[in-house]
Amino acid sequence: MYEKRKHHFVPVTYLKGFTAVEGSLHVYRKADPTKPFVCKPENIGFTNYYYGFDKVDGTFDTNSLEDAFQLVEDNWPATLAAARNRSELLGNDLARLLEYIALQRARVPATRDSYERFEAAGILATARQLHAQGKLPPMPDGREDILDDLEITVSPQSSLRGIAVVLEACEKVFNSLNFGILRNETEVPLLTSDNPVIWFDPSMEEDLVQPYRVAQNGPIDLFFPMAPDLLLYGWNPRHAEEFLFDGVRHGALTDPDRIAFVNRMIVRFGYHTVFSTSASDAPQIAPYATMSPTLSTAEVPVIGGRLVVGTMTFGPMPQKTKWKPEDTS
Repeated sequence: MYEKRKHHFVPVTYLKGFTAVEGSLHVYRKADPTKPFVCKPENIGFTNYYYGFDKVDGTFDTNSLEDAFQLVEDNWPATLAAARNRSELLGNDLARLLEYIALQRARVPATRDSYERFEAAGILATARQLHAQGKLPPMPDGREDILDDLEITVSPQSSLRGIAVVLEACEKVFNSLNFGILRNETEVPLLTSDNPVIWFDPSMEEDLVQPYRVAQNGPIDLFFPMAPDLLLYGWNPRHAEEFLFDGVRHGALTDPDRIAFVNRMIVRFGYHTVFSTSASDAPQIAPYATMSPTLSTAEVPVIGGRLVVGTMTFGPMPQKTKWKPEDTS
């Protein structure tokens, strides 16, 4: 069987919609947006064996998840064409679109890294609890606080389980929203990123918005850039007036300031990388160079243990400790 090595977490078919005339993307690393480079969609947005996993028979499966994701991705060109033709996206067509978007939220490094940090925080909380109960050997002399400095690494395969958890969360959010496809009729193209599914509380001041943090039964805005000239917009009914609609399913964005706001949110929610059709977007990306969606964790004492609470926030990206398979031996 052919072994698939390059596992794209941003689909090639999606990125092709953001290429310039020569068929390449302008790629901005958030860590240094002043040095964009040009790249073909096939050569970016992937990690080798990112969706590979160990099977119970001891073999390493590199294809099953990638093949399953590919089935969802294959519908994208037809979905995009329907959006451009202002076709009604109802029933199965809408379901396929939302399935595609949910997968884009669940499978990306921004999500998987957060899941792994949560797992690591849980392991550390358990260690602290066992220490407090006297169930661990004494700490080394002079290093009684060693647990405070301990770095926990977990297998990247653990976050594959988190994909299903996030898909369920997406379903709950999507079921609370209406959706419209908005044509960008300004001269400013939409950007996209390696974390292109965005939702937030629109009642918050822009500087106070936190990623994916919304109140129960509260207002939600969802953005998903489909192409430089198309935006999928999800909203609660009470916020529908924020955009101009010429029908239930399609509308237009004509205000450059609104597009600028959407692009700022796209950049803020980007994890490592922002993609553009232009080589001159560094000024709008640079202010958010140290701002990515990350998971903050805290331990809360409860009866019989310690509860780990995770909260999504914008901030500097934590350094990820590399997992070494030999750690399991």
